[in-house]
Amino acid sequence: DVEGRGSYSKVNRCQLLKRATTTMSARGNATKADKNIWLLQAGMELTEVEHRSRQVRSYRLDSTSGFACITWSPSKKHTRNKIAISAVQAINKGKASESFKHISTVSEDLCFSIVYTSETNGETKTLSLIASTAVAVEVWVNGLNRLINSKASQMAAGGRRRWLEHIFEAADKNGDGTLDLKEIIKLAKELNMGFTKRNIENMFEKAHHNGKVKESLSFAEFLVLFEMMAERKELNQLFEKYSSQENKAWLSPSGLLHFLEIEQGMERASVDYCTDVIIKYEPTEEGKTLGLMSIDGFRTFLLSPDCNVFKREHEAIYQDMTQPLSLYFISCSHNTYLTGNQLNGESSIDAYKAALLSGCRCVELDSWDGDNGEPIIYHGHTLTSKILFRDALMAIRDTAFVTSKYPVILSLENHCSVRQQDRMADCLIEVLGGMLYTDQRDESRKLLPSPEDLKGKILIKNKKLKDEKSAAVGQVDVFIDEVDNTNMVKRESDPSTCNAKRHTANPVEKKVKLSVKLSKCVNYIESVQFTGFEDEGPCFQNSSFSELSAHKHAEHNGVQFVRRNRVQLSRIYPAGTRVDSSNYNPLIAWNTGCQLVALNYQTSGKATDLNTAKFQQNGNCGYVLKPEAMREELSSFDPNQKKPYLGVTPKKLSIRLLSAQNLPKPEGARKDSEIIDPYVNIHVLGIQEDCCKLHSRVINDNGFNPCWDEHFTFTINFPELAFVRFVVLDSDPGKDDFIGQYTIPFESMEHGYHHIHLKSTNGKPLPQATIFVYIEIQDIASHEGQKLDYQVPEVMVPGIDSALKEAPSLVLKAISTCEDYHKALSAFKASCGLKPHSTYRKGVADLAELVLSNSLVLQSITMKTSDVYLLSSQTPPPNTVLPMVESFNKLNLAIKAVLEEDDSIGVQLEKIYHTAVRHKDIVMEQREKLSPEVKKQVYENYCEAVQGLKAIIRYLHRTKEAAIITAKKICHAAEASGLEVKFTTL
Repeated sequence: DVEGRGSYSKVNRCQLLKRATTTMSARGNATKADKNIWLLQAGMELTEVEHRSRQVRSYRLDSTSGFACITWSPSKKHTRNKIAISAVQAINKGKASESFKHISTVSEDLCFSIVYTSETNGETKTLSLIASTAVAVEVWVNGLNRLINSKASQMAAGGRRRWLEHIFEAADKNGDGTLDLKEIIKLAKELNMGFTKRNIENMFEKAHHNGKVKESLSFAEFLVLFEMMAERKELNQLFEKYSSQENKAWLSPSGLLHFLEIEQGMERASVDYCTDVIIKYEPTEEGKTLGLMSIDGFRTFLLSPDCNVFKREHEAIYQDMTQPLSLYFISCSHNTYLTGNQLNGESSIDAYKAALLSGCRCVELDSWDGDNGEPIIYHGHTLTSKILFRDALMAIRDTAFVTSKYPVILSLENHCSVRQQDRMADCLIEVLGGMLYTDQRDESRKLLPSPEDLKGKILIKNKKLKDEKSAAVGQVDVFIDEVDNTNMVKRESDPSTCNAKRHTANPVEKKVKLSVKLSKCVNYIESVQFTGFEDEGPCFQNSSFSELSAHKHAEHNGVQFVRRNRVQLSRIYPAGTRVDSSNYNPLIAWNTGCQLVALNYQTSGKATDLNTAKFQQNGNCGYVLKPEAMREELSSFDPNQKKPYLGVTPKKLSIRLLSAQNLPKPEGARKDSEIIDPYVNIHVLGIQEDCCKLHSRVINDNGFNPCWDEHFTFTINFPELAFVRFVVLDSDPGKDDFIGQYTIPFESMEHGYHHIHLKSTNGKPLPQATIFVYIEIQDIASHEGQKLDYQVPEVMVPGIDSALKEAPSLVLKAISTCEDYHKALSAFKASCGLKPHSTYRKGVADLAELVLSNSLVLQSITMKTSDVYLLSSQTPPPNTVLPMVESFNKLNLAIKAVLEEDDSIGVQLEKIYHTAVRHKDIVMEQREKLSPEVKKQVYENYCEAVQGLKAIIRYLHRTKEAAIITAKKICHAAEASGLEVKFTTL
């Protein structure tokens, strides 16, 4: 073998295939993917390529840990000869990694690479490998992809058992397949169990099969012991609440249905669905045969993806993707090429792959002149390593549209000579080919194209010449801080220079030469210097802001910043002083509608956790639609305002923190270190008014199954921009140690009981580490606790002020009608003993019994848009059922009022709104006659008045839609309960 690729011979392949075939025959039908996994379990020889060196090793999937990792031998560092499957980011065919660029004699179809996150430092790394056949490459790539795609399902029963197998084998030091008492006691400490030695001894004795006490436990006996140790009283109580009255050991399909409808608020649940759930998650054959669920099956179900706290519908693309690009938050990376800090960190094309595969849609390329006329990428004037511009483009080409089909933006920070700029343009065209968006822009467009319009395309963000026809080179004006961001370190470390830059009215300009070739690659994302909010440029111009500048604008010009970001893109980048590649708080920029909030993806922490959560929604496609209040043409959204937002229903978030399971020791701690003392911080983050952090009490010496049963309540005024973050810490006399976290957009959070699956510092899942919570979300009146009032701001334009004078009374009536509906809905559910998020079926089923036993009639009143229902009878209903009957009728009368008011008040408000919008030109004309201060106030008042009306109209329409849905649900529930409905017409 000339290339030293190892001896994966025909004989070896036949033996492996024979073994796989035999295994498949024993297990029944198996897929091709299953065969790949069994082949990888058997292992094969591959050649690792690192820089210019190569080494043949035996690689396989570690079957002892349930296919949890890739291992190899021989290895000098036994602790580092594995890659966890959970750490794998991508598997790429061909010579996609840097290490292959010196390998010219090996066919591309024999090469592949594994991109993963290092467990030691969290950096992105690549394992580059050569196989002896293309078939072997397919086995590795397809087999590993199968495992990666099924990571979520490992949270269910199989994953828990494999985890237990792994810890059992790790504790079995002498390899005899059993654990003695001493090994059990040691393992208990490693798992943060707070049991006394005597407790463990008692459970050890009880765990032996047939009551015969031995010196050690088999794996089956260890499972019995572990279940005794892991008993959860809070879960047992919940199980018993819905289990059979005759036998509390089992949960029937109807009992499970009641749990899902009442506690989880699951609309789609049915008896058939519950039967399928029992078959899927019940571990015992007895339970499956009887069609019943045991406590073990119930626990497994609650730990599974089917009970994920993240809304399932948000895992797919659920938002409108046909809006202009400027109306989306876009996942954006800063210094994408770096895997470490920006002084001496490593640059790698794999960092581009990792970012794009994670869903990032905007990556940065810092280009400089390189040797032999080839542009390079690195952090200029530093010791960071260099990569070829062309190699980076090849990596981008290969991974741009794997995770998401929506457009990718290449943000060029161009420091090259004109000659090498021409070469950059050639590389863009040659490497990206048809992916590169080359259409000339439509200068008449008022708004940018949509992600849907640009699907599968790569756009270039860079400077652009005004005249691209007269010469092969031109000049553009740039300001000093745009020319070379690497100089920011020096400038911002010098207070005098930094202050001068911030406070100079006219920053220093510099002329730079720009290649016409490169300029022609730019169309809808042309970079320009920001010159103020009064200068309204075309939609295709965008500006970059340092975090300091963005925060200043957010604080002093929040409304104007939001309005500007409706039309143009804004990119925010970290301050140059962040030489360690740390990150800033992205919330401030998102709250003002900035789309491209660039973060250092290679650096873990709170900022990257928030970014991951932000873009996990909408199918992780890298685009998240802004709230409607930010998308309006005359938006008056102010992220800093203290008063409630018109047309937005605030939410009350109640979290009951019940317990935690299998919390690990802090990262880097020794296995035999002291047992942790955990507590939980719960943060709500969003607009300034919503930010709040609460924490639980500390549980001493128990990271295995600590119980809190504590309640926390938050008020969220603007739900669409809010996040909820759970952080588990180990209380220490000095600095508390981080254990794990989970961050989620508030709007993606499900109601009910959920296990929060914790993540490590670098965002990877912590095996079996969870916190168990109950989540309840309620609408609250926006004016709760204060007098309902509304005043239309004075525009100081007589024609508009006269048109708006009728609005306040209509607005107040609309708000009152909508909130009466929400209150009536909550009151009805409360009268039925239901939770705010419970489905209607149980309440209406209880009503059905009342109807049948008290001669009540469910009367349907037919309206133009829906039917509403009232309970009536010949004689007054008994006092025992009166509260439920009255609350039911009040709800339906509230539904009726919403439908009627939308047809009357809604129409009137629409008329006033359109009249005000038509007068925009008059406002603009009149304000030019006023002083600058008054001019600004007039326009802001006008926008606030118009958008206030729009918000209320939107609120009324949304409430109407919700009311119609409620009426339909009541009808369906009534039919399911066997109620006869009598229809009458108004």
